[in-house]
Amino acid sequence: MFWRHRKARERDLERELRSDLELEAEEQRENGLSSDEAGYEARRRLGNATRVKENVREMWGWTSLERFSQDLRYAIRTLRNAPGFCAAAVLTIALGIGANSAIFSLINAVLLHTLPVKDPRQLVLFGTAEGNFGGDFAQTGAWGAYSLPLYRQFKKQNLYFQDLCAFQSYTSRLSVRINGSPARVALGKVVSGNYFSVLGVSPYLGRTLQPKDDQPNSSEPAVVSYRAWVRLFARDATVIGHAIDVNGTSITIVGVTPPEFFGEKIENEPADFWMPLRLQPFTMLQSTFLEDPQMNWLNVIGRLKSGANVRKAQAHVTNILQQFLTNEESAHLTSETRRLISTCHVELTPAGRGISELRKRFSQPLDILMALVGLVLLTACANVANLLLARAAGRQTEIAMRLVLGAKRIRIIRQLLTESLVLAILGGSAGIVIAWWSTKFLVRLLAGSGQALPLDIAPDAAVLAFTVLISFAAMLLFGLAPALQSTEIDLAPSLKGSTNKAGTLSRLRISVAELLVIGQLGLSVLLMSAGGLLIRSFLNLEHQDLGFNPRHVLMVKFDSRLAGYGSNNIAALNREILKRVSDIPGVQSASLAKNSLFGTDIMGGDISVEGYAPRPGEEMTIRVNMVSPGYFKTEGMRILRGRGFSLKDADQKPAAAVINETMARRFFHNRNPIGKTFAFGSPQRIIGVVQDARYNSLNGKTPAMAFSLLTRFSASDLEVRTSGDPMAFASDVRRVFRQIDAAIPILTITTLKDQVDRSVTEERLVADLAGFFGLSSLVLAAVGLYGIISVSMKRRRREIGIRLAIGAERAGIVRMVLRRTFLLLTTGIGVGVSLGIWTNKLISSQLFGLQPDDPLTIFVSVGLLVVVGFCSAFFPARRASGMDPMIALRYE
Repeated sequence: MFWRHRKARERDLERELRSDLELEAEEQRENGLSSDEAGYEARRRLGNATRVKENVREMWGWTSLERFSQDLRYAIRTLRNAPGFCAAAVLTIALGIGANSAIFSLINAVLLHTLPVKDPRQLVLFGTAEGNFGGDFAQTGAWGAYSLPLYRQFKKQNLYFQDLCAFQSYTSRLSVRINGSPARVALGKVVSGNYFSVLGVSPYLGRTLQPKDDQPNSSEPAVVSYRAWVRLFARDATVIGHAIDVNGTSITIVGVTPPEFFGEKIENEPADFWMPLRLQPFTMLQSTFLEDPQMNWLNVIGRLKSGANVRKAQAHVTNILQQFLTNEESAHLTSETRRLISTCHVELTPAGRGISELRKRFSQPLDILMALVGLVLLTACANVANLLLARAAGRQTEIAMRLVLGAKRIRIIRQLLTESLVLAILGGSAGIVIAWWSTKFLVRLLAGSGQALPLDIAPDAAVLAFTVLISFAAMLLFGLAPALQSTEIDLAPSLKGSTNKAGTLSRLRISVAELLVIGQLGLSVLLMSAGGLLIRSFLNLEHQDLGFNPRHVLMVKFDSRLAGYGSNNIAALNREILKRVSDIPGVQSASLAKNSLFGTDIMGGDISVEGYAPRPGEEMTIRVNMVSPGYFKTEGMRILRGRGFSLKDADQKPAAAVINETMARRFFHNRNPIGKTFAFGSPQRIIGVVQDARYNSLNGKTPAMAFSLLTRFSASDLEVRTSGDPMAFASDVRRVFRQIDAAIPILTITTLKDQVDRSVTEERLVADLAGFFGLSSLVLAAVGLYGIISVSMKRRRREIGIRLAIGAERAGIVRMVLRRTFLLLTTGIGVGVSLGIWTNKLISSQLFGLQPDDPLTIFVSVGLLVVVGFCSAFFPARRASGMDPMIALRYE
């Protein structure tokens, strides 16, 4: 059948050429030529075009298909006869493609994956895709969190959406008791009854929440996630319809979500339970604010109608928002209030990929890593191209013979590209294996940094398609130039086995292979300098003065509210915990805090300061933490002025406060702040100034911070400074909590050092991988330089033999080679440094305590490349200088 198709194609081609010839002849007759002259001129003019068409069809047309299997078999047979070359080329390609596929897998999981829901492109979020949390009624600008009455108004006046759903903008910690077992901690959120139907999620077991569940009934329903069903219920299918105790309320499990569904957010700790909105007081352990129009605590997602205009929908919901605010403020509406309301608006953003603050955190580091692995792939392609050029140099006689016997140049190029395609397929296949292994390493790296992401980072269809695409692109990059170069040869010298000079650029006397090596060296300098900057930046972050001592501090997170403790008995509980933990042998000090230094919770707000007049528009926001006496000693923070807290401060009026250096400088300048007051809800008197410290992050500026005394408030963190390994005291602390009240759940036990380390997850990931890619490029450049020098020595073997025979010194041969190496190194380094100074500015936002053109980093990168480069050239040069001249002269 193929043969018949080919014959038909040849007949079509013949008719096409005959038609072109007749048209051209007719045009020439119109120009005044005779019929014979017109026919001759037409045939002459169409001659070149016909040959071009024949060459193209020969390479890519239907006639090439019947020869492809022949080319493929020949390519495989040829590569099988050169196992060393094949292994080196495939491993080099696999390294470049595998690294690219691994990083793309992470990008695909974090940035590109859509939610496992129905038609995710129809979903839009009322706010930004990084997540919006609760605010107050006075928020202006772009809104992202809404009250329940406002959500109902959106639904009532809906014109552009199939439906809208609302959900709690953050997860709440729950105390779960199953069949009277000890309490276990889980995470949950309240959602509208149509939450699952709007998202388009079907249950794995049972049913999902329904609009009727928003109405009070005898059984309070809840849907459990697949992960929680496995962890808490051991995959027990009979759990559907059974009641469990959640925060003291009887909840009935009605369904289990599919394994791949983790909610509308991509976060480290996704929800385990979803319950109706009306259960908010029970899940949050707070008084109800369901009907409060000024409490904005909900996020809203809508599913657009088919063909709905997003801009019109955005204008419509913004109009609803402004009308709602105007009606709520009707009794106190002023011109200023109208102006503020006019600035309030809703931005509709795509929600199909999920709401994720992680996307904002990881997007720039992943972009940097993708650029770095792209450069590694370019270096690998240049290396393989050099290998192909070196191999082609040994096949000049074969290629020349084929040309002499009538083979077309395009036919040989196609054969050589087929060999490159086989290498690309083998390298891409090995690259998939490397990517699969590398993604497991990335998962372990993230998990070791406390980032237990609910994402599948394993290669999928998108990663496979990406690998196929870059494999084909790599084949063109490393295969096309050697294929073209290999067929540009002088036939007579090549048939005699003489050296081919066609690969030399006459003016610069630099061969194509040497140009590729120069490119490799330049890319290596660029990658090593970028990797060096990121590594040094990470080390600067780790070794900076933190303002506290993170070593030997055990961090215990617990939640006494889940055990029923409130304002009437929390103070006694706090005292009992501190007393018993302090009595543990080896404990130097212990303290309680509302928030840990490097936890996820942040408290803050606006203040007014005695004697300080704020500038127009100045923000008066500070960070606040509530701590027990002894906190600064436990954390290793120095008091610079005044004193820290004592038990006597509990009944002091106004309340005692300690501020940090930044707050003292900002509001008191050079004046002594001791004894001054500021108001944060209630007046507080400053009794001390503590040194600045890092809070929650090792990067950025230190915020103004105030500490108040933890008295009748529940603590969430216990800090214990120990005399040895803090984790060795974890069992003793657990025993103390069981003795005090076994119902108090301990959420996590870790160390302050681990918390600090987890805060630089992105920086550590980028630094580790950038350093690895920089070293990989250095190895590839060294291999490339070694290869080009070795091939050069082999091709100049006769010349070197003559030089030695007429009295040249062996050291002179080595110097000659090293001079050439120096030329390649200086050229490549010059290119790399020039590009590096410019491109390193693109990563300046990721640097801490360094400039993009840091001279030390550039000097070390250049020095390392020079040492490795000269070592790569010295050994083949020394081997060539040690040859026997008589053997070299008989070589050809």
